Amino acid sequence: MNHRIGLFLCVFLATAACRADESGVPVTIARFDHSGLDYTLVVHPAKTDPPDQYMGVCERFEVRGTYGLLRGASRTEAWLSRQVHRDAMAFLQQAFISGQAFNLGWVGTGFVLTDPNTPCIVKSRALRLLKDDSGARVLSYHDAVPAP
Repeated sequence: MNHRIGLFLCVFLATAACRADESGVPVTIARFDHSGLDYTLVVHPAKTDPPDQYMGVCERFEVRGTYGLLRGASRTEAWLSRQVHRDAMAFLQQAFISGQAFNLGWVGTGFVLTDPNTPCIVKSRALRLLKDDSGARVLSYHDAVPAP
């Protein structure tokens, strides 16, 4: 299903269960700095058709993140624990060192602008690494979403 149909269904159904772009956008890492659970990730996203709603206009996309309770959540779920976030950051470190491309995606409101005048710099509150037959992808979360 293409993004437009998926987004139309999300709006039409008006449900928090819509998972926007879990597949992600192919990216390569230009910079990855981290300390504890905080990080800055700078990637060069591939052009996609249709353009991704967050990365589509960006040559350089910067995520300033930390691990924290998702906005609107009353508690942290095990599927998005500190260890899950650390595992995603370990993957990002290895991808940065090796130059490995991967998909960067988002779930629900996965990113929030730091400033409306800088649409290619965003915030994230948690990361999750998923691996399957199609490869690895890192998903960003910012606001509460239902469990997968």
